[in-house]
Amino acid sequence: TAAGAALRSDAARGTRRALATSHASSVAGASDAAAAHGGAREEAPSCSCDCCTVSERRPDEYVGSIHVKCSPSDEHSSDKCAPQCTLDDNDEVLGSSVPDKVLDYQRYCFYECKPADGPESLAMAQCVDLERADLQLVLDARGNPV
Repeated sequence: TAAGAALRSDAARGTRRALATSHASSVAGASDAAAAHGGAREEAPSCSCDCCTVSERRPDEYVGSIHVKCSPSDEHSSDKCAPQCTLDDNDEVLGSSVPDKVLDYQRYCFYECKPADGPESLAMAQCVDLERADLQLVLDARGNPV
């Protein structure tokens, strides 16, 4: 639909702008967390959009008419949906920018998931995985996130 195409296009533009800054802070945060635990890190559960629900974007996150995003859900237990998760080895969106494959769920939900009902989704609705067509909008010709 036209609304879905607009959401994917707006999301891709927002992703391009935000990815560079969030990558630097997430990598730094993961390094700080590992150092705080003596260099050892507990194994984080696998990432899944099942742990993400729709929430309102902050005004500085608005992209065109898109005012919703996916964020970590408070509805699941912390053993399944911990603060951090582990990407699949073949992750196509953030995989190449996360060397140890562990990242904050906040970042995973925002970049790897989408509201199931598009821009009209209600808060607390479930988020779903990006589809193949969505990946084409957030990856460059070499497969790097943009």
